[in-house]
Amino acid sequence: MSLLPDTLVVLSRSGEAVPGSQFKRVSAASEEARALSEANWDDIICTNVRALADAFRAANVIAPDSTLRVIGRQVDKVDVLLAEVPATDESDPSGEVFDGEPRRLVLLEDKLVRSPEAKRQVLAQLLDYAQKAQTAWTVDFLCKTVSASAARWLRLHAPRINVMLAQGEVLLVIAGDDIDEDLLRLARRFAAGADPLSLAELCLVAMSVYRRGDELLLVPHVVSAVERHQRQLSIRVTVQTEDGTVLPARIERDPEAEVEAARRGALPTNQDAEAFLKRARAVLDPVLCGERSQYRATANSRKVLVYWFDADRARLKIHFGGYVRDGWSPILVGLQVESEEQRDQ
Repeated sequence: MSLLPDTLVVLSRSGEAVPGSQFKRVSAASEEARALSEANWDDIICTNVRALADAFRAANVIAPDSTLRVIGRQVDKVDVLLAEVPATDESDPSGEVFDGEPRRLVLLEDKLVRSPEAKRQVLAQLLDYAQKAQTAWTVDFLCKTVSASAARWLRLHAPRINVMLAQGEVLLVIAGDDIDEDLLRLARRFAAGADPLSLAELCLVAMSVYRRGDELLLVPHVVSAVERHQRQLSIRVTVQTEDGTVLPARIERDPEAEVEAARRGALPTNQDAEAFLKRARAVLDPVLCGERSQYRATANSRKVLVYWFDADRARLKIHFGGYVRDGWSPILVGLQVESEEQRDQ
C-alpha cells in the first residue's frame, strides 16, 4: 500500500524543480531492495531510530514529547526491542544513559513485502511475542539478553517496567519496506483479538527508500493507525447449591454504603506511585536524615512521603492527589504547618 509518490522533487529557492536532482523511490520488488535482508533492516531501523520516532509522533502513535530508545536486538526472538521514553533523553549523545521514566515497551518485527506468505505469520508471531511479554517476561529475564548499559537502565526502572509487562502495556510494530493491503486488513482485525486484559497496541510502518545517485533518503511513514484490542465482556453470576441446584438471587447495590466503605477502607497502592516515592526517598534521605538531623521521615513511602521537622509542627509532604491502581493523578508537593497530634488543624 503506497501512500508516497514514486519521485520526490527537489526545488530551488525560486520554487523551480532542480534538473536531475529528483529522488526516485526504490521499489520493494527491485534487485536493490531484495539485496537487503531483515537483519539489514534491523540495522537501518536501529541506526535511524529518531526518524522512526518522528514518524510515530506525526501519526500520534507516541506522545508529542516522546522518543524511542533501542534496548536490544533479537530479544527472545523479537527483532528489535525499544522503549518509548521522554524526548529529553535525546540530549544524551552516547545513548548509554536513559534517565526518563519509560512510558511503554515497543516490540518491532520486520516484514519484507517480497514474502507475501509471511504476512499472516508475522502478525501471529508478534501477537505471540506480546502474550509472552505479558506472561513470562520480567526485568531480570530481559537483563540477561541485552547489553550491560541497557540492563542498567532496565534495573533502574524495574518497578515501572514490570507493571507494564504484567498489564501488556506494549506497542507492537510491523515494519517493512512496504505494507500491502492484505496485511493491513489482517491488522485491522487485531482490535477484535482474544485477549481483553492486554493494553497492547499495533501499528504498521513502511520504511520507504529513495535514491539520487549514491544518496539514499529514508522516509518512514505509518500506514495504519494504532489499533487496540477491544472486546465486549459479559459477566454472569450463578448461585447454586453443592448439588448444582440453581438458586434465585437478587443483586442490590448501595452507592452510599460503597462510598462510606471506601472512606473507611485502605486505599489501593499504585505501584508506579510507590516506585516514584522510593526514588524520591533515595535522593532526600541522605540529605535530610543524617546524624543530628532535625528531620524525621515516615516509616514507609508506599503512598506518601513525609518529613517532620520543627518539633513535629511542620512537615514536607509528597503524595499523589488520589490513589487509583491503574491510573495517574497529580503529584502534590507541599509544606504544611500543623501538629502531629491534630494533623487537620
